[in-house]
Amino acid sequence: MERTLFEGLLERLLPLVEGRFTPDLTDPLELVAQTLMQEVAEGEAVDPQAARAFFSVLVENDRLPLGQQLDLQELELLKALLMDYFAGRDSVRQRANEVLSLIERKFSQGAFTQAKILLQIFETDGETRLNNERNLFYEDMIMRLGLRRRHEIPKAEREAIRQVFAGLDGEQDSNVKDALAWMGSEYYAHMCFAIKSPDDYQQWAKVTASLAPEARDRLLGYVPPVRWRTPASVTGLSLIEMSAHHLCETAIRLHVQRLFRMCYFLLLASGDTGFEAYIFNFMRWSKDFLGVDTKRVLPVIHRRSVVDEVSLQESLDEAYQHFFSERVSEKIVVRPEKIKRAWSDLCRRFAALDITQVPAGHYDLGGFLLDHLLGFEHIDPAFAFRLYRLS
Repeated sequence: MERTLFEGLLERLLPLVEGRFTPDLTDPLELVAQTLMQEVAEGEAVDPQAARAFFSVLVENDRLPLGQQLDLQELELLKALLMDYFAGRDSVRQRANEVLSLIERKFSQGAFTQAKILLQIFETDGETRLNNERNLFYEDMIMRLGLRRRHEIPKAEREAIRQVFAGLDGEQDSNVKDALAWMGSEYYAHMCFAIKSPDDYQQWAKVTASLAPEARDRLLGYVPPVRWRTPASVTGLSLIEMSAHHLCETAIRLHVQRLFRMCYFLLLASGDTGFEAYIFNFMRWSKDFLGVDTKRVLPVIHRRSVVDEVSLQESLDEAYQHFFSERVSEKIVVRPEKIKRAWSDLCRRFAALDITQVPAGHYDLGGFLLDHLLGFEHIDPAFAFRLYRLS
């Protein structure tokens, strides 16, 4: 299985720190960040703040799909900037300009999440942070609505994909994994879960066993990393087990917020987008299934994010907690038999899909499963791929 840069660094790090996880160690995350920075600093003195900042960047970067992450050269620019900044060197302005040029390139390439990671290392005032967030939000949504597959797929191949999924259900673990892997290798539609490597987790759980429970839990929340993995690349877990790991409370919250964000964006858009049916569909589902009147929620979010100058994500977090959280918890049931039915429903939906309508990219499998578990039915099945594409 291909490993990310961060996973490779942690693999090198493990023998250096395993004997240092003692019961009296209060912040093992600090130890890991500092040791990692020393490994990549090539003998230079390491400031603890630079180590923490670089570790945070590596964690965020690893949450992007493989192939969409900042590469070694780009991370080296960040590392150099952080080390120069916290060491008070004169070269910091030059380093900052190099990173700012990289951010501009990421924007022009449509790599908005990479740009967001890079922007986070700069100390900015509240107004600038809000403007950056809004710009990233608008650009990301515009990109999603404009997604298209560049090349036509022959009719015979489209039909073959339908037939494969038509013969599958939630009971056929290996066959479903193979079908998803085929979609990825032949048609570049990679279906992913955000989960830890089971093997890496076992290793880190073993070497941190002597830590105090709270300190251990905090470390294992970050190490080994949760990242997007295709089901075929994960050994030792069934589809149902992978799904259960992915479908945590955070994934459920982000899913509902993702549906809401698209509704909010389409309402803000000037002129016809051609996707207005999604707005009414979402509002109907929110009212009928959850008992939440979206018309009451939207003005609150808009006022908080525009008038009160609170970030959009903070506004969504507040709205979810106040309006949605309790209702969602009452409605959703994440048990093996429910997940199995969700997989059967997903195979049925993929069997009815025209693969030509699915742009190349990486997709959040959890989104499709949560649609079933939360009773959300897309009017246009292909629109789900715009929502659940990982960028």
